Amino acid sequence: MLLGGSHLPNIQSKSESDAVVQNSTDQEVYTQQLEQKLTRLLSKIAGAGEIQVAVTLESSSQTVYALDEKSQQQTGSQEYEHILLEADGRQQALVEMVWEPEIRGIAVVCQGAQDVRVQTQITEAISVLTGVSANRISIATMS
Repeated sequence: MLLGGSHLPNIQSKSESDAVVQNSTDQEVYTQQLEQKLTRLLSKIAGAGEIQVAVTLESSSQTVYALDEKSQQQTGSQEYEHILLEADGRQQALVEMVWEPEIRGIAVVCQGAQDVRVQTQITEAISVLTGVSANRISIATMS
């Protein structure tokens, strides 16, 4: 398999440090949105009281770019190139899908954490909403 070197996923004129900063910012925004969504929902659980949620991510999001397969019948080899789109005078690779970041763990601090029923309901709600297993969810009592 060969990848056309002139057809890299990001054709825009961004430096690597700009891309890293953008990725870091995207992660922070994703984390904040997830924390806010969980806080709003979990605060509605009876007996939970005031809640604060912290989410940590295992990795950043991953982008899968669409590829065009070209077969060379003479040699029997195949070549793959990114499918490019032109927008505003710039070429960009066509995004096939974006995998959201994997969640490492979730910590919840709430007033009602001393009640085992509240802890169970919070753990179950987080697990159902995020797919995070119970051993990666921590619940503590708010001081």
